[in-house]
Formats: sequence, C-alpha cells, structure tokens
Amino acid sequence: MREEVGKKKEKESVKKSVNEKWKKKKEKDERKRKRKEKEEKEEKEKKVEKKEWNAGRSGEKEKKESEKKCENENKRKRKKEKEKKKEWKNREKEKEKKKKKDKEEKKGRKGKRMKKEAKEEKKKKKEKKRKKVEKKELNARRSGKKKKKKAKRKVEMKRSEKEQKERGERKKKRKQVEKKEKKKYKENKSEEKKNAEKKKGKVKKKEKKRNEKEKRKKKKRKKKVKKKEWNAER
Repeated sequence: MREEVGKKKEKESVKKSVNEKWKKKKEKDERKRKRKEKEEKEEKEKKVEKKEWNAGRSGEKEKKESEKKCENENKRKRKKEKEKKKEWKNREKEKEKKKKKDKEEKKGRKGKRMKKEAKEEKKKKKEKKRKKVEKKELNARRSGKKKKKKAKRKVEMKRSEKEQKERGERKKKRKQVEKKEKKKYKENKSEEKKNAEKKKGKVKKKEKKRNEKEKRKKKKRKKKVKKKEWNAER
C-alpha cells in the first residue's frame, strides 16, 4: 500500500515538473516574441533616424537622438542581462529540485532498509524472550515434587473450602460432558460406518443382479442364434 502511495506521489511530482517546464518554455517563447517585436520596432526607429540624419537635421537634434539611442541600447542590454540572470536562476532551481528528489528517493530506500532491520531486531527479541520463557518453564518443571507439593499446599491453604468444592464440581461436570460427547461421537462414527457398509452392500447387490441379468440375456441371444442357424441348416 505504501509503495503504491509512493509511486503515485512520484508520478504527481513528474507531472508537476513537466507542467512547470512547459509553462517556463511558454513564458520563454513569449519573451522571445516580445523581444523580437521590440527589436523590429527599434530597427524601424533606427531607419527613421538614419533618414532624418541624411536629410540634414540639426546637430542638437542629432545629439539628443544619439543620446536616446544610447539609452535605449543600454536598456536593451540591461534587459538581456536580466533575462539571462532569470534563466540561470530557473536552471539552478531545476537542479535544486532534482537534487531534492534524489535525496528523497535515497531517504526512502534508507527508510525501507531501516524498517527491515527493525523488523529483524524485533524478531530476534521475540525469539530471545520465547527461549527465556521456555527455560523458566523447564526449570520450574525440574524443581521437583517437594517444591510442587509445597506450592500446592500453599495454594490450597489460600483457597476456601467452598471454592475447592465448586472447582471439583465443575471439573466433574466437565468430565461428564466430555464423556457424553465422546460416547456420542463414537456412536455417530459407528452409525456412519454401518450406513456406509450397508450402502456399499446394496450397491454390490445391485451390481450383481445387473450382471446376472446381462448374462441371462446373452445366453438367450446365443440360444436364438443357434436355433436360427440350426433351422437354416435343416
């Protein structure tokens, strides 16, 4: 179940990553288009400027236009640098995501291994405990009749006569019930056996009758054939 959840999460993460990449590509394409439009616009402006310059515009206007041109160029450069920086940041983010994903996968594998080790440790402890209990029971059995009798006397002293009597009656009743059940079980088994034998005997009897009937039929047929053959010869 956990593996399925893990796989589902991984699929969602991959899907998310693909969507993000697609979104970024779309944004990048949009930026490219806008930049191209701007460059075309600037190119047109340059042509206009050139025409104006060729037409012999005043030196002051030329100077202003040149300054404006420089300013626009600087702006464009700054924008390009900004975009480059943004792209670099996005690449770094992507790298970080990949790193994080790899780390999580590694952690998942480590978690599985740790879980397995913990399970084995638990198993060992359980086995150790079981052996300890077995040893304890063995030692208790070896303690001897004397200790057993002493303990029994102690227990009997603690118990009231009424409790002992009730216990004895319960035991007696239980034994009687068990005896009845055993008897009933034996009777049922015996009855089943008898019925099975009876059934078997009936089947055998039927089989025997059928075989005898078949034999008689065959004998009759043979007689008829012989009679026909004899009549034919005559």
